[in-house]
Amino acid sequence: MTRASLVVPIGSGLVFRFDPLPRPLHQRIEAFLAYFIHGAVAASGLPVEVSVGARAAAPLPRGRTVVEEPPLTVRQAGDQIFFELPRVLAWCDVTEGRGGLCLESPSDGELDLFIGLALVPMLIELGASRGWFGIHAAGVAVDGFGILLPGPSGVGKSTIFGNVHRAGHEVLSDDVVWLAPGEDGPRMVAFPRGAATRSVPWPTTTNIELQAIVCPEIVDHEDSVVSPLMLPDLVDVLVGQSGFLSSGAAAGDRFRALVRLGRSIPGYRLEAGRKRDDVPALLASLAPAAQA
Repeated sequence: MTRASLVVPIGSGLVFRFDPLPRPLHQRIEAFLAYFIHGAVAASGLPVEVSVGARAAAPLPRGRTVVEEPPLTVRQAGDQIFFELPRVLAWCDVTEGRGGLCLESPSDGELDLFIGLALVPMLIELGASRGWFGIHAAGVAVDGFGILLPGPSGVGKSTIFGNVHRAGHEVLSDDVVWLAPGEDGPRMVAFPRGAATRSVPWPTTTNIELQAIVCPEIVDHEDSVVSPLMLPDLVDVLVGQSGFLSSGAAAGDRFRALVRLGRSIPGYRLEAGRKRDDVPALLASLAPAAQA
């Protein structure tokens, strides 16, 4: 069994250091997080420092099962979360802001499963303890107006992301977006999938002020329509797409922060019809300047 640690202390900037890890894992994680390591986002001070070494052993999995989707099992005990995959055990403690990996000669496919199924939820849980929220969402900026598009798989996030990009507007991410504290309110920070799996346009902007939350849905009628979304429904979407796995104090803090976010940022529902060329214009119409 090869042991490795994933430690997230308080600090600024993101550092990802590899020590005695298998080279395939090194390559895959580096590809996934390359934008943070080498891109402009690293300079923005993401308050998560990640170091991978051989100095921490994973505790034994315990607690209740919260996800059972073979080959992934997720167990939760307070603020400690365990991710079990074939020959990979990952864990994190969201209160202490630290976690680890135990590897038992995993295959390349099993490492890909870890990155695809466990790494992002781990980073979301650990980032939340530093005031950064990972949301399952797309992020775009139409005429400089920052819009978060949260929702479960299949609602049309990537479709609208691509539509906005083809119209010549800025895009951040099509699947996961970080919300970071800013002087004038929360900012969206790009979190691309990584060079190894990139099948969508690379972000054209790294971060922008969040000014609207638009919950998309692909509908079977011709035209696209935007309508206001009230706070309870908006918070339901944000909570559902922020990857809650802990039920401890840290989860309560995150829930209250998402409620505050829903109260401070206008929310809308976008019904995207078959004719989507007008979607960028609809999104632009939500900007205060357009409504004045």
